[in-house]
Amino acid sequence: AGFRNLTLVDGTITVWDAVNQRQRRFGETDFDLVINAESRGLTATIATSGYAGRWSGTLERTEDQRDGTHAMSGVFSQLTLADLFPGFGGSEGSASADIPLYGRANVGFDSDGAVASATLRLDVGAGVFSTGSEDESVLLDEATLKLDWDVANRIILVEPSPVFFGETRGIA
Repeated sequence: AGFRNLTLVDGTITVWDAVNQRQRRFGETDFDLVINAESRGLTATIATSGYAGRWSGTLERTEDQRDGTHAMSGVFSQLTLADLFPGFGGSEGSASADIPLYGRANVGFDSDGAVASATLRLDVGAGVFSTGSEDESVLLDEATLKLDWDVANRIILVEPSPVFFGETRGIA
């Protein structure tokens, strides 16, 4: 039958941060990995404690059994820059960001494994980005970045993406 499911409930995951030469701990972690051997599919989900609260993510692989094409998709929410780069955690006098990130990426592959399509959407929630002092802070209301890869022309298209800062508004 083979390996089909791995689950961790309220555990602690410790990883080595090679860039900063230290261990990082993710407490109160829930993780689930489900493998479907018949459909050659896989789903992995994680929810864990982070810099600004609990964040979560899902990675999924699906395959079309008829033609061998497959897709990977990933979704995450409530992730912050400090969760990825601890230096943004904000000790006094350093850069900090308490801005939540929400994202979705989809990549389609042809039967030979070549990328056939790719899209990315990154939504940035409200928060403050600071380079160290209060007068060097930016209040971000929200922003969205939408990318679509035109595989045939080898071009990444940036779709109209709104950015809202405090009392100002902008479209990038």
